[in-house]
Amino acid sequence: MLVVGLIVGAIAKLLMPGKDPGGIFVTMLLGCSRSSSSGIPRTRFGVVRPAPLLLIKDGRLQRHQMKQEMITEEELMGQLREQGLEAVEQVKKCYLEGDGHVSVIKMDSK
Repeated sequence: MLVVGLIVGAIAKLLMPGKDPGGIFVTMLLGCSRSSSSGIPRTRFGVVRPAPLLLIKDGRLQRHQMKQEMITEEELMGQLREQGLEAVEQVKKCYLEGDGHVSVIKMDSK
């Protein structure tokens, strides 16, 4: 995306009349910022918030995602205990939300 922004910025500057050597950098930066943020969800205040990350699915730890976010099993179990759960098997889905808190959907008790 950064390369696309640089190219768009350079083309836009070439199409603008006038000799302003500093303007090309500003235009390229604007092009980069627009291209890099085009597919990212934002809150209503314009702050970028990542999508929720699935940490537990159907009672099974999603270790790849946990490793990606550097979350240990002990840390996650602490979060589950805070919500009154004792075992991973009691969890249908558990997400690390964009704001950093953990949300849990419990298994149906039948």
